[in-house]
Amino acid sequence: MEPKAVIIDREVVSTATLVPWLETRGYRGLIRSAATLLSADTSPDLAFVELLNPEKEGIETIMALRTRWPDLPIIAMCQGLRGVPASMLLDFALNLGADAALAKPLSLDAFVKAFDQALAVRNTSSQTQSEAGSAAGLCPYGESATSPVERRARRQRRPFAA
Repeated sequence: MEPKAVIIDREVVSTATLVPWLETRGYRGLIRSAATLLSADTSPDLAFVELLNPEKEGIETIMALRTRWPDLPIIAMCQGLRGVPASMLLDFALNLGADAALAKPLSLDAFVKAFDQALAVRNTSSQTQSEAGSAAGLCPYGESATSPVERRARRQRRPFAA
């Protein structure tokens, strides 16, 4: 049974791009709404979440997914807003539960880095901090200087208060 990657994004271009890329990595890409995914009985194996989603904000979705399935690899996606760069929004998502970030417009190289980083973060629980440190600097938009392990430790020390 092939692993499932859920894509929560209203943009047809993004979903049409991601599905074939996921297939090359052995995943079946499924397009779902946040509500549909959060009400599902089984966890997907990977989730791509658009931050600027009119149905439900991406940050809310990431936090809900993280609460429901703590070990789910999550990749935040965003193009940014007028006056707000994508890197700022993606860093915010990384600090609140996403494992990797993918800036739009999508590129295959950035997809591969984000995909590998998200899966590496989920596998670091059995590694030491020094082993996991090699994953640092993989954020495809290139502005995050912290490793996935450092971000996870920071989240555990300072949980988000609603």
